[in-house]
Amino acid sequence: MSFKMKELFQGGNQIHKLVEEATAETLDGSNWATNLKICEMINRDRVNNVELIRSVKRRLILKRPMAQYLSLLLLEMIVKNCDRTFDEVAAERVLDEMVRLIDDPHAAVNNPNKALAMIESWGESTKSCNIYPFMNRLTSKCVSNMHDNIWVYDVWDGMPEGPVFTGSHFEAVGLFLKALLSNFEKVIEEAENEVGLKMRCL
Repeated sequence: MSFKMKELFQGGNQIHKLVEEATAETLDGSNWATNLKICEMINRDRVNNVELIRSVKRRLILKRPMAQYLSLLLLEMIVKNCDRTFDEVAAERVLDEMVRLIDDPHAAVNNPNKALAMIESWGESTKSCNIYPFMNRLTSKCVSNMHDNIWVYDVWDGMPEGPVFTGSHFEAVGLFLKALLSNFEKVIEEAENEVGLKMRCL
């Protein structure tokens, strides 16, 4: 093995160990010291961002509630504090895994709620076009089907069906509807302002 390959391999192992340390199931809450260390390494270009995001994704898809939750918190901290990391999150299909988590009826309720809140927040704050397909999947149409306490979020034509929330996810549903109505009110206000401006110009 060449020196360069050995260096990359060792670097990947270090990244994976740090992510495991930050998302260990034995923790009661976020390991802020390790999370901050990871963010600092990203900002100083001392880590391969793609490998890091992949390591977080591997922890996210584990069927272990605390590891999933801490992975979401770490991911949230990375996107908030490190420039240009959101596009790498999208490129590595982490958002797809977050939508699957929202859709998982067996997931601990806090985890789908957190994933939903993060996607909604990124939809409002990020300028990346990579978030739009996921926002469309969650917000384009809202249809309730009260049979068996299931709420179904349909999506626009041509897209796969969106998340299905069971009765255990009503808190997440409430958060989603609040965000949806808030965005709708903003759209109406902007449209009314635009029409008023055009009328004054006539």
